[in-house]
Amino acid sequence: MPPKKEKVVLTEEQVDTMILRATLREKALKESCARRDAEVKASREEEAELLESFRLLDDALFEAKGERYDVVSDFLRQHKATEDELIARCTVLDNAIADLKDQHELSRLALAETKKERDHYIQMKEVEFEEQEKKMKEMEEEFRVMLTETQTRMTERVENTMRVADDEEEDEPVDEQ
Repeated sequence: MPPKKEKVVLTEEQVDTMILRATLREKALKESCARRDAEVKASREEEAELLESFRLLDDALFEAKGERYDVVSDFLRQHKATEDELIARCTVLDNAIADLKDQHELSRLALAETKKERDHYIQMKEVEFEEQEKKMKEMEEEFRVMLTETQTRMTERVENTMRVADDEEEDEPVDEQ
């Protein structure tokens, strides 16, 4: 008849240790999540700022174009010197517009790159989390095997001790008085 399996009883210290580990892991995961949330929030705020900046720049561009046409029609009626001065001003505005468009394009590219980096970072963290889960399961299985082996050895020792005790009782002469 195979030996009865005994339930594994954890000591209070072992349970406290397991709870402490789980608590620390939970805290670390919450902190990691909070950092990720902060990064996402910062990215969203930056995106909103960039969109607002773009809107303002687009409005400025629209206004500048309208102003340019008004100024050009006025220039035609003004003296040649004034005409040269205003043409120079339009050139400066065109350069500013081109610079703003370039800045907008760079900002858009930077935002796209930031999103890619964020997505890559999130993906890396998910892979890392899956690896940690796998390690935990492997360690759990190793611990289960160790407990089974220890229980088997302890059962064998107890049985051997019982056999030796029984053998010693049989070997002792019985006193008949």
